[in-house]
Amino acid sequence: MLDKLNAYADLTWYALCGIVAAANAVLGWMLWSLRQTFVTRTELNTRICTVEEKQQSAAGALGSAVAELNVRVDRLEDALKALPTAADMREVLLAMEAIRGDIKEQSARMEGLVDEQSARLGGLGDVLNGVSRQVEMLFSHHIKEK
Repeated sequence: MLDKLNAYADLTWYALCGIVAAANAVLGWMLWSLRQTFVTRTELNTRICTVEEKQQSAAGALGSAVAELNVRVDRLEDALKALPTAADMREVLLAMEAIRGDIKEQSARMEGLVDEQSARLGGLGDVLNGVSRQVEMLFSHHIKEK
């Protein structure tokens, strides 16, 4: 019976070794799979450094773009400061209305002067027509005599 018991113990021992070996194989496969799935610390540090370098270069480019935009905004603000304000434009419009009124007044005055001068010239026209007729008569009389 002891032989049977030893044989059974040997069989159990072999089975236990097989189970442990299978468990180790499964555990080894799981660790290998995890290594393939997850990144190692050195690869992580390398990628972090690469990403930080790209971020720094992007930040530098962004900083220069922001500086350029600041310059453009400053130029635009300076140009806007040189433009007239609403109060200035209101003053210009009021001055233009005053000038328009003066022009209308001058036009009316000029029309009055034109009418007055044409009346004067109309009277002179009658006088000139009379003088012209007399000169014509004298001219025709003296020329016909010769």
